[in-house]
Amino acid sequence: MIQASKVIVDIISKIYSDRTENNKETRLVIPGLTDLIAKEVHLGLLNLNMPSLLVVEPGSKHFEVSKKERIIEPDALVSFRYGSIFIVGTPGVIPSFQDSIKGEGAPFKTFAFSEEWPWSKQSMDEFNLDDFLLYISDVRGDEFNWFKEVIRSILNYLKVLNLSVRAQFLFEKILNNNFKLDYSRHNCIKALLVPGNSDTVYDNFPKYINEVTALAKKVILQIQRADFIRGDLIQSCTEKVTEGEIPAEVLEYLEQFFDSILSTINNFPECFIFARFFEKNPHAWEYFTLPIIKEIFWITEPTKASISIKKIEILYPSKTGLLLRPVHSVSSDNGEVLAFENDVVRLHFSLENQASNTTQLIIKLNREE
Repeated sequence: MIQASKVIVDIISKIYSDRTENNKETRLVIPGLTDLIAKEVHLGLLNLNMPSLLVVEPGSKHFEVSKKERIIEPDALVSFRYGSIFIVGTPGVIPSFQDSIKGEGAPFKTFAFSEEWPWSKQSMDEFNLDDFLLYISDVRGDEFNWFKEVIRSILNYLKVLNLSVRAQFLFEKILNNNFKLDYSRHNCIKALLVPGNSDTVYDNFPKYINEVTALAKKVILQIQRADFIRGDLIQSCTEKVTEGEIPAEVLEYLEQFFDSILSTINNFPECFIFARFFEKNPHAWEYFTLPIIKEIFWITEPTKASISIKKIEILYPSKTGLLLRPVHSVSSDNGEVLAFENDVVRLHFSLENQASNTTQLIIKLNREE
């Protein structure tokens, strides 16, 4: 049973126990976030001798109606109007429930959470996302706040996917890790199926995942170039292994690495284009770090050259051409100068520590009304 299913069964069993002790019925609809979760939650409740029904779409390819296994189709729910019962619905089946048996005043009016949970915050108090994550991990305090920030950031990236795909990715892959027995920030990043970086402690995760996304976009541009030749990169990596710039283990996985990226780039957000590769090759995660991926694809970071401003001239247009205007204020330290609209600014400067033949000069205009 995956982690999410265990947590849901645990919470539901406590709700049932509390209400039973107070002689109250429990009639609750539990949306199956994925087919696997729906099946496991249903079986988990039955194993605890709790009254569960698994409701599946008519003609389902994944489930067969079975009286013994308590698997039914939506129309059969009219026979279960009384007594405690838990309705576990497979993804997409709940909208097909008859209006007479769901909603306000109907036999099944209480939902554990919405079908879009946790992207939607509609849920019982017991299914607050923070509490759910506390079940997943034993960490507390500042470290739990970091863990929570990581998951919330990932939710934001995943919401571009359709509901079934993102739920499966989140619950069956990312959160299906034993964070209780083997918790560390290192392992959390690994569980996300994104590249790690041995030179960082991941304090600012949103900044880090933005860095991963920026790298992924550059990788996609490289792969989609018309002159992209896989063999050239493999040859380059072989030379870099010889020179000790990248680990020898990288060569073993290169072909799979390229194939997995090509099969993922049109289906997932940029930061997850490496996810399929890491899922199939978890041991390779240690080798394919951010710096190594940059080496593989010849991605270099631009370096900033020091600029030394020698002189700034302000020219203003007149009938006879451009005339020199006295400079009102200038600082050679930061290059700020006061000019008027339509003035022409002429810079005299030199560059130091120039690392390449390509230089980009950025001029920012600060307007005041």
